Amino acid sequence: AAITALLAVQFIPGNWYIILAAVAAVLAGVVTEKHAK
Repeated sequence: AAITALLAVQFIPGNWYIILAAVAAVLAGVVTEKHAK
């Protein structure tokens, strides 16, 4: 996921914060599911 975000940042340098926010949301979701189970 981190690598994908880095590659995306190269194509969309102006929206890097949106990508980081999306990655953080996904990671948070994964962590939440693991703790829930």
